[in-house]
Amino acid sequence: MRPGLDLFYLDGKGQTVFSEHVPFDELFLRKLVDATMVRNQLWVHEHHENQDFQQAAIYVQPWTTDEVDEYGPAIEQTLFEKVDVSPYYEIQWYVWNDRAFRRWRVEAGEYALHCASIMLDHVHLFENRRHDVQYAVLDLDRRKLLVFLTLAEGGI
Repeated sequence: MRPGLDLFYLDGKGQTVFSEHVPFDELFLRKLVDATMVRNQLWVHEHHENQDFQQAAIYVQPWTTDEVDEYGPAIEQTLFEKVDVSPYYEIQWYVWNDRAFRRWRVEAGEYALHCASIMLDHVHLFENRRHDVQYAVLDLDRRKLLVFLTLAEGGI
């Protein structure tokens, strides 16, 4: 077993939704995303904490489509439209096209810290165009980091 700690996903009443032992490098990624998909259910992160660096908790609530202003329904549709599993973390970039998100780029995450480093930035420049991160979901069952972007006003 890799060094890590026990991570608990807790609801608003402090009840365990799910838990597992998580390597330290993956813990960063799990705390940086906006929501986590597990067993076909999306959980929105409220806040997170640790206890004596032995256990960690992420407080979650069930997803609703009004979670992300105008983008919520489109994010939900995108999450459930394709089911494919990767043997390693894969980063899927989606760009808003005025009505829906379309998959734009896919890249190997290679390792959890690489995915986490992507989540540290709220703006990404691709092809000299500025893209703002609207939402990020970690799908644990499919091993995907889904990043939802919009093209910034003015483009750069």
